[in-house]
Amino acid sequence: MDRKIYKFANIFLTLIVISAVFDRVIQLWMGMDFVGERGLATRNSFKNWYIVEHIVSLAGAIFLIIYFHHKKYWISFWAVIIAALATVSLGLVVCLLLSRYQELQSLYPPFRFGYQGAYLLLSISLIFSEAGTRPWLKWAGILYGVAAIIALSSHLYLENSSLLKKIPLENLNLTVAWIYSLVPILFILNFSDESKRLIGEKQNNPKRLIYGNWLNISLLVCLVLIVWRGYGLFNVLNLDEQKEASQHAMEAARPFLAKTYLGKQGETLNYRLLIPVNYDSNKKYPIVVCLHHGGAHGNDNIMQVDGSDMAKFLSKEENRIKYPAFLFVPQCPLYKYWGGMPRGRNIDSLVLEAIASLEGKYSIDSKRRYIGGTSGGGFGTWYFISSRPGMFAAAIPMCSGGDTRSAFKLTRTPIWAFHGALDKMVPVQGTRQMIETINKGGGQARYTEYPDGDHYIWEKVIGTPGLMDWLFEQKRQ
Repeated sequence: MDRKIYKFANIFLTLIVISAVFDRVIQLWMGMDFVGERGLATRNSFKNWYIVEHIVSLAGAIFLIIYFHHKKYWISFWAVIIAALATVSLGLVVCLLLSRYQELQSLYPPFRFGYQGAYLLLSISLIFSEAGTRPWLKWAGILYGVAAIIALSSHLYLENSSLLKKIPLENLNLTVAWIYSLVPILFILNFSDESKRLIGEKQNNPKRLIYGNWLNISLLVCLVLIVWRGYGLFNVLNLDEQKEASQHAMEAARPFLAKTYLGKQGETLNYRLLIPVNYDSNKKYPIVVCLHHGGAHGNDNIMQVDGSDMAKFLSKEENRIKYPAFLFVPQCPLYKYWGGMPRGRNIDSLVLEAIASLEGKYSIDSKRRYIGGTSGGGFGTWYFISSRPGMFAAAIPMCSGGDTRSAFKLTRTPIWAFHGALDKMVPVQGTRQMIETINKGGGQARYTEYPDGDHYIWEKVIGTPGLMDWLFEQKRQ
């Protein structure tokens, strides 16, 4: 290897660090799994960026392979090839999931496990083989080892450990991601040392001009891809924040009162409220908490009604008369969640405070609280009834799933869940596993699955005979 290769290796590794840091900043800004709650444009933009990031990483891995081969560090040579293959394989699975091949979701955990295992192997090779005689490589191995052990431990046993209450899984994942992002700096320092050793030596390589041209072209291509796709992702996310409600969404929200709740900690929650027809304060009315799907996140206090099929259905005049109830439709801000996520991104406590505030103001029957939602709202429904067992008299989660470890709390909660067997956005196994676990524990949760249904099954759901009659008959003891 000559100084020119070391120079280009360092440039490519620098690009890896820059792209990885950009990725980490996006995740800090919007949450580790922000893609799951966003629309198709964001998913595609992130997928394109993810592909570019892996292309640049693969280029860096090629330089490492060449270097280890040149130095005859054979154990590290094969270890970095395995790590590169594991990275490409995991990247392919992630891209398929981002392309909505959600039936492949079961592949992610083993491929992720294999990815971490490959980097643990690389770590061992950098520490204990011939490569370990190079200080910067040894430190790179140590950091890779720390990151891989943390990640593997979280997959193996921390998920069921009380330790997660002190160290949220998202914090662990973010720590691992930052370590992997910064390790290439150590390779840069190693290549810089190697390059200095060659100062004064003649670089007589007749192929130098040829491969130099190819390296220049490759570098230019990677630079263009990083700038192009990075700007594309940032632009889509920025537009997502500035998204305005459509005329259709404004029409759906019109019958509802626009309100804002100021929480005990100074946080605000936008919500829409529909008061029962001919409201009589001497009577008690049920309250239906209608959680919107992921595409209605924001701060406009409009889109959440259009994002809740249940709210739109129950707000029809004939249904308001047949099922008199308060319809409470909170709006989850961008990059926040109904519940279950760490780092202060949850609004579940704020939603419950708002409900308590309404019950103090209006004549609401606390024994007839109902909740339901589709997709992201369905996940929120499972979370609310699992984290506050006994609070809701009934629930209708659709196209979603929950934490089966909390299912034992739901054996006395009336639930009617729905899912399409052909759902590519949210795998049907999520609902199946929740219902199976609840009923095995003595519960009597209902479940309707549509063999020909995809993610958009509301018309089928609302056509279910007796569904709303069942919901409004439920009363907490």
